[in-house]
Amino acid sequence: MPVVISDWTDVERLLQRTQLWRLERAAQVMLQTDRLAPEEGQRFEARLNRHADACGCGESGMVSIAALLAFGAYSFLSSARSLGSLLLYGIVTFVLAGAAGKLVGLLRAKHRFRKELRALAERLKSG
Repeated sequence: MPVVISDWTDVERLLQRTQLWRLERAAQVMLQTDRLAPEEGQRFEARLNRHADACGCGESGMVSIAALLAFGAYSFLSSARSLGSLLLYGIVTFVLAGAAGKLVGLLRAKHRFRKELRALAERLKSG
């Protein structure tokens, strides 16, 4: 269910509810205000909802692949380990890097959501 924003106090309440360190998804936003031009309101709403919907999968994939490539290069250059242990370490590296990338992606999206909310609050206060 979307959160309806009509003035800057609604934005402040939403900012208090969306803590950066809490990893639940941000609320969907619906702007219903006459303090912004319709196009500007639609742009704010689209950006906020894009950040609210972010899941961190893109970052997870990029970090996983980079870690796997780095681990592959390391494995190729150091022949001290057995094939079984290299496979095990490769899988563990891939999974941990994916989890770290997901966490970074979620935190990044939450940070951008909150930054956009602050910009909206300032715009609603001044307009």
